[in-house]
Amino acid sequence: MRLEVQDEPVTGGYRIIDTERHEGYQGVATVTQRDAHPMVYDCLISHDEALERAKVMAAAPDLLEALKIIVNNAEQRVFEDWLVRMAPSGDCDSVQSQWLESSDYDDFASEWHLQITAIAKATA
Repeated sequence: MRLEVQDEPVTGGYRIIDTERHEGYQGVATVTQRDAHPMVYDCLISHDEALERAKVMAAAPDLLEALKIIVNNAEQRVFEDWLVRMAPSGDCDSVQSQWLESSDYDDFASEWHLQITAIAKATA
């Protein structure tokens, strides 16, 4: 999937398209200048804000993959440090259990909580 924001505005907003799909089926989403409840006071967003939101949405898949890599690399570094320091015994499953029960893992999960939560939210 390769998402981009279509240059020309449509229906009071911008279309997010998947350029890897056939032209007739590229539409993914439209960010409009009105929210779902137009009767709510001050619900309009500017055209620039609609464009900004559309660009963020189009970049989201790439940002998510980058975030996953960063978090996985950080966990791998902490795990390897723990592995050298603790030299746990047992098979792979036993070592994994010891890692997940360790204070080092708790510290990692606490430090990276925001990023881990964002990944979980995006992939749920």
